[in-house]
Amino acid sequence: MGTEKISAFQLFVLIVLFEMGSAVVLGFTFKANQDSWMVILFSMIGGLLLYLLFTHLSNYYPALPLTEAIVKITGPFIGPILAFFYIIYFFYLASRVLGDFTNLMQITILRQTPFIVITIVFTLMVCVASILGLEVIARTAEMFYPLVIFSGTLFLAFVYLDGLPDFRNLLPVLDKGWEPIFSTVFPQTITFPFGEMIVFMMFFPYLISSYKRKQVGVLGIIVSGIILTLLSITILAVLGSEGAKIVAIPLLETISLVNIQDIIQRMDPIVIITMIILGFIKITLFFYAAIIGLHGLFQIPRSKRPVVVISAGLLLIIITFLIGLEYTEHVNIGLQVIPYYVHVPMQLILPLFLVCVAWIRGRIKWN
Repeated sequence: MGTEKISAFQLFVLIVLFEMGSAVVLGFTFKANQDSWMVILFSMIGGLLLYLLFTHLSNYYPALPLTEAIVKITGPFIGPILAFFYIIYFFYLASRVLGDFTNLMQITILRQTPFIVITIVFTLMVCVASILGLEVIARTAEMFYPLVIFSGTLFLAFVYLDGLPDFRNLLPVLDKGWEPIFSTVFPQTITFPFGEMIVFMMFFPYLISSYKRKQVGVLGIIVSGIILTLLSITILAVLGSEGAKIVAIPLLETISLVNIQDIIQRMDPIVIITMIILGFIKITLFFYAAIIGLHGLFQIPRSKRPVVVISAGLLLIIITFLIGLEYTEHVNIGLQVIPYYVHVPMQLILPLFLVCVAWIRGRIKWN
C-alpha cells in the first residue's frame, strides 16, 4: 500500500496505546478476587511468548504483511482462504472495540445521543485516518502518547494523594491458590489484550528498522503490562475485589471518588477523553489492518483506497450496531465466548500451524 514507513519509536507508541485500548474499559477482570492484579502480570508473560511466535512467523517473509505471507506459506488454494479469515477477524475486532467505546460514551458523557449516531461519528474519524494512511496514524498516536501518560500519572497521583487505596483489600495473597489466576489468564486475559498483538504483523513491513520489531514489541508489551498492573492494583485497593466486580467501568468509578479538599474532584472527563483516544487508536489499527489485507488479497490499487475504506466503514457501522447495541450481552460475549472460539484459533492455533508449514517447506526446499 505504498511507501509508508514508521519509526521504531512510533511502533512502540502504537503498541502501548493499542494494548491499553479497550483494556482500560473491559480488560480488568476480577475473577481472581484480590489476586487479580497477578492475572495481568502472568498474561503479560504469556503475551510476550505469543509475540515471539508472531515475530518468528514474520521472519519467513519480513517484507509482507501477515495476509500475504499466509498465501506464500500455504499456497494459492488454502492461502487466500486463511488470509480472508484474518481480514474478517481484524474487521470484527474493530467492530467489537467500536461497540465498547460507543457504549462507554453513551454511558458517561452522551447519555441522550443514539448509539448509531456515536458509531457513525467514530467511524468517520477512523475512515479519515485510514485514508490518510499508517504514517498519519502513527504520528497521531505519537502526539497523543504524552497526554495519555500524563493522564495516567495524574490519575494515580490524585488517587494516592487522596488516601483512597486500602492495601488490606489485596490480602490475603493467594487465598484460593493459583487455580483462579491461571484459569483467568488462559484464555481470557492472555488473548485480550496481549494476544491481539497479532495485528501488528500487518504493519511490520512498514517499519524503517524492521530488525527492531522484536525488541520494540517486547518493550511495548512490558510497559503496557506494568501500566495495566498498576491500574489494577489501584482499583483493587480502592474498590476491593467485590466492589470492582459490580461496577460497569471500575477505572471510572475509582477516579470519581477523588475529592481533595473539595478542590480537586470530578476528574472523570480527563479519564474518559483518554479512554476515547485509546479506543480510537485501537479501532483504527484493526480497521486499517483489514484494509491492508483487502488491498493485498484482491490486488486493489492504492488509488482505490478511499472507495475501499468508505465501503468498509459503512459495513463497520452496520456490524457494530448489530453486535454492540445490547451492552451486557456484548461484554459477556467478548469476555466469555470470543477468547475460546475466536482468539485462540486465530492467535495461537493458526500461527503455530503456519510456522510448522513454513518450517517444513523450508526443510524440503533446503534438501
